[in-house]
This record gives sequence, structure tokens and C-alpha cells, in this order.
Amino acid sequence: MRSIFSPDVVALGAAVWISKAMHSPATKSKTFGYGRLEVILGFINAIILWGVVAWIVVEAVGRFIEPEHVSREVMLPVAVAGLLANIVSAWILFSERDSDLNNKQAYLHLMSDAAGSVGAGIAGIALLIGGWFWLDTLVSIIIGLFILYGSISIVRQSFHILLEGTPQNVDCDDIRKTLMEHDKIHDVHDIHAWMIGSNELMLTAHILPSPHFTYHDVLYVAKWVAKENYGIEHVTF
Repeated sequence: MRSIFSPDVVALGAAVWISKAMHSPATKSKTFGYGRLEVILGFINAIILWGVVAWIVVEAVGRFIEPEHVSREVMLPVAVAGLLANIVSAWILFSERDSDLNNKQAYLHLMSDAAGSVGAGIAGIALLIGGWFWLDTLVSIIIGLFILYGSISIVRQSFHILLEGTPQNVDCDDIRKTLMEHDKIHDVHDIHAWMIGSNELMLTAHILPSPHFTYHDVLYVAKWVAKENYGIEHVTF
């Protein structure tokens, strides 16, 4: 089991920086702010993890063909120390793990490191008991697959946001139907919903007021519907 499973200081440090930078105010050149930084970082980190998984599998297969000696006296204490460090870090981040892509990818790094420490501990115990050097290889591959599985959702979600995809909890047809239920609104078309960051929803639409109603009346109703029914506050009608 290699040191690749030690806590990824660079990735977690970047996550901390992004968590602060993404809340920086918008500027004249960045009118939407910096919320998309978390999406870009999440996508890059997930792709890097795929490369790590490939490296783990290649190394594991190489060690299976030509077994390497693993120090049992060092392996187990290091694994336990690494596991305790990652458990503490993961516990701190646990409640916020699904709050945005930045925390999600940081939590995945911590869980990957923790899984690596567990795997190293299991392999170390197996070596102490029966000298099963091949178990280190098997555990490496299993953990690599665990990392791959966890990173797929991050790649899928970040790629969807980068392509200006409609948020999963938003149905444009349903928005149009809900808006059309109000007598002040005659027609709604050209609806677009997307995200800047994983929690920053945007909505634009063309609305035609019903006769005898002003644009101000219609705008108030439309903004209220978007906020109360779909949690979208940044709208352009």
C-alpha cells in the first residue's frame, strides 16, 4: 500500500481556498462572481482521481506479478494513525458533505484516504497473521474502485453545470405551467434555467402580461413563484 492514500494536502488546501474565493463579490469583469470555481475544481479533482485509480491498478497488478516485501512493523501503525486523522477531518466535514461540489470532492478525498488507511490496516493484520503479501494488492484495487465510484457523480454533476444544464430539481415545463395559472400572466416562453455554482440557480423567461395588467404586477408574481416554489432568487423576466 503506497503513500498515495495519505491525506491529499494539495487537494484539500485548494478546497479551503475555493470555499472562500467562491463567495467573493462580483466584479465588472466577473459579473456572476466566482461561484463556478467550485465546479471547475470539482471536475479537475475528479479527473485527477481517475488518473490516480489507473495508477493504483497498474501498481497493484505489478506487485501481484512480482510481489514486493511490505514492512509489517511499519504498515499497521501508519495505517492506524492515518485512519484516525482522516476520521477526525471527515467528521468535521460530514454535515456539509453534500452542501456543494467543493465540500463533496473534499469529503471524497478524505474518505478515499480513510479507506486507504483501513485497507492498509487490514493488509497489515493479514501479513502479521499469515504472511499474505498478495492481500495488499487486492485491497489496493478494491480501494481504487471505491474512489472511481465516488468520483463519477462529481464528474457528472460538474460537467452538467459547465454545459449550463437545467438543475435536477427544476422542471421548465412545470415552471411555465405554474406561472400560467396566474391570471395576470398571458403567456410564458423561452424559459432557461441553469447554475453558476452547485447552489446558485438562475432563471430567465419571456412573459407576456394579460390585458389590463402592468409589467410591474406580472414581475412581482413571477418572482414570487420562482422563489417560493423553486427556491430561485436570481431571475430575469
